Amino acid sequence: MSASPLKISVVVPVHNGAHFIAGCVESILAQTFPACEILVVDDGSTDGTGAVLEAFGGRVRVIAQPQKGRSAARNAGIEAAQGDYVAFLDADDRFLPSHLEQLSVGSDNGRHDIVYDWVGTPYCPPGCRVPRKPEGRSAWKHIRKYQLWVVTSMVKREFLARTAILFPAGMEIGEDALFFWRLILAGASVRYVRARGCDIGVHDANTTRAPQRGAAEPYDRLEQEMRQGACPASARIRGAIRCGRNHDALMALLARLYLDGPATGEPYLRALLRHAAQPCVLPSDRARALLAAGWLLFPAARTRRMTRLIFGYFLTARLSAAPATGKPASSSEAE
Repeated sequence: MSASPLKISVVVPVHNGAHFIAGCVESILAQTFPACEILVVDDGSTDGTGAVLEAFGGRVRVIAQPQKGRSAARNAGIEAAQGDYVAFLDADDRFLPSHLEQLSVGSDNGRHDIVYDWVGTPYCPPGCRVPRKPEGRSAWKHIRKYQLWVVTSMVKREFLARTAILFPAGMEIGEDALFFWRLILAGASVRYVRARGCDIGVHDANTTRAPQRGAAEPYDRLEQEMRQGACPASARIRGAIRCGRNHDALMALLARLYLDGPATGEPYLRALLRHAAQPCVLPSDRARALLAAGWLLFPAARTRRMTRLIFGYFLTARLSAAPATGKPASSSEAE
């Protein structure tokens, strides 16, 4: 890739996002490193989304299609993109101003195939320490515990074209994880920029709130592709898949527990102890399951700090609205 400035296309899928899409687009236009194009794929909206987008004129390219789902919408954007990289944003989320600049610098002048930074609010708001994440030779660890968000990432368009990897059409939960796992197993060079890059919208229609985030379909597909010889089948990768299944199952269990509250404890207690006893579990997940069991057994353990530690960063914006010992009004992804 030449030493000329990178060109980054931003792809935004939207379905009935009239209340969100203007803020989303404005956050892209406000970048300190401008995108070379903004492609908004209107996936069969019926709520006036198109009229909102028209107000941006030529600053946004709108691709209208019948409703086919988020994966198909992102794929349509990828196929139309002209940049060196394709970055992604969902209609209800916002880029922080330096996001694309951070990714551009992190790409090392286009040397890496995937470059990503981290989420801000509500998962890692100002004041929280930005965590370390897998990159380089450790990138395969994402399969054990998914830590690469599509809205904080950009992917080299040439690598997508060469591998013919797209988002799995028709898959709406876990499709982003499967997309990036396939890229990593295909040999993508991964670079993590340890900084916040995107704020996540939290509302009643947000799919990150759903306990079914623990669905096994991404892992089922990976294992099927291994059997067919389409991706590496090493013992390390198989073990990572088992850890990943268990991790997502634990997150779904914790999301349901937090929604139901500690009064429903006995079935959850048994499930948490079974999870902690499994052989293929990340040490951090085993500890989390045991802490959650203690949270259920001992009311004194249900402090604000302990509740946040067990149930995740998504509680940052929620704990002030509900007592730590009671049932909250709503929840986001327990990740």
